[in-house]
Amino acid sequence: MGILKKWKKLHQKGVLLNNFYRQLTLKRIKIKPFYLVREGLFDLDVKTIATKLSPCETFMLKPSDMRIIAAYRERDQSEEEMLAMLKKDCYCLGIKHNDEIVAYGWYELKKCTSRFMSFPLKKNEAYLSGARTLKTYRGNNLAPYLRYQMYEHLNKIGCTTLYSFTDFSNVPSISFKKKLGAYNLKLYLFVSVTKHFRRVWLLRTYPEKHFK
Repeated sequence: MGILKKWKKLHQKGVLLNNFYRQLTLKRIKIKPFYLVREGLFDLDVKTIATKLSPCETFMLKPSDMRIIAAYRERDQSEEEMLAMLKKDCYCLGIKHNDEIVAYGWYELKKCTSRFMSFPLKKNEAYLSGARTLKTYRGNNLAPYLRYQMYEHLNKIGCTTLYSFTDFSNVPSISFKKKLGAYNLKLYLFVSVTKHFRRVWLLRTYPEKHFK
């Protein structure tokens, strides 16, 4: 099977799963399989992390920037929610192109606070989440570029073990993380029924890999 056919098959699988999850959500039932993913620095082809967009400036977003990205359709949280995240030891790394914020992502150093599950982080660990690229600038390889910038930044402050979560049906996210050499550590199943039942089950543990 060719690469294009494989991609179409994966994409169709993701669309079908997401439609199924949407129908369950209407009934106030949430069922989400998801991966715990290990990320980090290791040898990569320069082409993998190069962006087509120039000039690019990587910078830490401040509270005053939250209003700007809150206006984007691609964002997950409101301005108030993002400001609250900054106050709770969350950090946001972004990319500017001609003074416009074109991509950004979040990381935490003390505790992973995912909607799926939470756990404390050690001094050498960080949790990565919420990578977003402005729709107008997609296709410029900004997601891998920003993620690698984040790896390098975290490595400088002693964080060499990096974690993230990926929805089982999120094909683009799975693809861009694999592009950077990330690999799955565990497969979980999240289930909630209204507000009265919420649980996570471990379904599978994958063999540990080691970065060079």
